[in-house]
Amino acid sequence: MSKSSPCTYCGEASFIHDDISSELICSSCGGVQQFDQFDGPQGTFIHALCEKFQIYYPLTFLSQLLGAKKKNLVGFSIATSQFRVALFPTAASEFYTKDGKYDLNFMKQPNDGAHVHSTQSLGQLYKNYVKEFPIVSIKDPFDQDDWGSWASLLASVDIQLVDDLLVTNPKRIAEAIKKKACNGLLLKVNQIGTVTESIQAALDSKAAGWGVVVSHRSGETEDNFIADLSVGLASGQTKTGAPCRSERLAKYNQLLRIEEELGSVQYAGETFRSP
Repeated sequence: MSKSSPCTYCGEASFIHDDISSELICSSCGGVQQFDQFDGPQGTFIHALCEKFQIYYPLTFLSQLLGAKKKNLVGFSIATSQFRVALFPTAASEFYTKDGKYDLNFMKQPNDGAHVHSTQSLGQLYKNYVKEFPIVSIKDPFDQDDWGSWASLLASVDIQLVDDLLVTNPKRIAEAIKKKACNGLLLKVNQIGTVTESIQAALDSKAAGWGVVVSHRSGETEDNFIADLSVGLASGQTKTGAPCRSERLAKYNQLLRIEEELGSVQYAGETFRSP
């Protein structure tokens, strides 16, 4: 695999072949400089935005600049008062208040409470974003025990909802299926503890017609096992961070090796949730 030229802005070099994701992340380094941003632990951009979702405008521009169609699949997650491109592991549970509300401005002091949402108003905020932007997946939209809000949002949007509600636990997956609270599993092997339980969680999710996303964790190494697991489970989706650090690139490069070994395979396309 040939090494590409380092990014003009971040200096990182990618071993991934000319791919829209690696091009986008490097271009984004320059495109988002106008925002109050810093790098997250997984190489992603973190923006101190509160309810504005401004980051999607420069990213839409960057996608067009790279020749990407507007319909390119984009995921986002909410974390504190930040909206980010790509699925990012910070839970709405972190800004869930004792009285059952969500404070998007909880990290700022003084806090006048202007950005405190009820479960209903936060759900409406998500629905507005889904209408305005090409969003296909939301990670951790509500607290992990706010079952009713998860179910209400799922009933009103045609996108994928995943993560902390399930914690890769077959028992919580069964509960979510019963309550129709989500429709995707973010599978984290070291969250449930064993490969056996992880496989069972994936099988249970697929049996319910859900999508499965094999995921890394924040404290990653260059071990590339989850790339093999993703292919072995035919998950259709993998989440392993921005393609700009060695512990992230190791997974992408393993996927490329597998692709080369398999030869001609069919691309799942829009059926990625259930290839």
